[in-house]
Amino acid sequence: MNLIRQPVLLGLLLLVIGVSGGLADELPAEKGSTHQALRPLEDLLNETLSYNLSFLWFYSVAEGSLVLEPQSDEPGRFEAILEARTLGVAAWLTNNRIQRYVSTMERLEDGSLRSLVFESRIIKGEGKEISDRGNRYIFDHETHQVTHHKIRQGVVGEPRLFPMESNEVPSDFLTAFFNFQGGYYGSFIPGSLFSFPTFSRKGPAQIDVAILPLNKRRGDLDFFPEGGVLAKVKVDQELFDTGGGFAYVWFDESGRPVKGMVESVIGIGDVRGTLK
Repeated sequence: MNLIRQPVLLGLLLLVIGVSGGLADELPAEKGSTHQALRPLEDLLNETLSYNLSFLWFYSVAEGSLVLEPQSDEPGRFEAILEARTLGVAAWLTNNRIQRYVSTMERLEDGSLRSLVFESRIIKGEGKEISDRGNRYIFDHETHQVTHHKIRQGVVGEPRLFPMESNEVPSDFLTAFFNFQGGYYGSFIPGSLFSFPTFSRKGPAQIDVAILPLNKRRGDLDFFPEGGVLAKVKVDQELFDTGGGFAYVWFDESGRPVKGMVESVIGIGDVRGTLK
């Protein structure tokens, strides 16, 4: 059995780590904005969130962290780095897999963030046996195109161009979730629905999120404590290797994203994450 599938770390860590923020803090809006912020961007800068991942009877099979930092040489630009690595027996089974995701983004006048470059890398092995594979997306908002490059052993491949959908500003996963935290898609109100335009290797895609009311927390969702807020995320089956399942993120009363779960991961079952 393949115990750690390639997209599992990304799926759970993005959903658990990336959707952090307060639940009902009404804050002053940025210039030109009238939205209700969940947590201002300034509170997220240089803050590192760390998580443990588990599945079946295996605990702490992987760990990951996310940090958002300003770019010192480019005012108004930021870099988010998400990194996850397998541990112990899981590291041995996966040949010391490391997954790294870097998003470069810029801040607009209304305070929201816009994707500029998103790069994903999966590194396995050591020394001469190392494998380094990834993808890079460049968002050109002037020409309304997204350029995709494959990366193999550090070599950037030929470009593939995709047109952006009209009247939409697509984001990579990290930029989308930071905007979600900032309240640019709406507030954490039970029953609320959100959609984030994004991109995959096949072109335009979408992430859908629902805030579950208390009467919907049953069955396998007993993993999450009572109270707080529970978000249900429609996961791209190909990207996250879920076999059509959903992902969930639970926020405690203070607004911290404490627990998350990706259900029905192929070859594993449910994968769960907990804030350290």
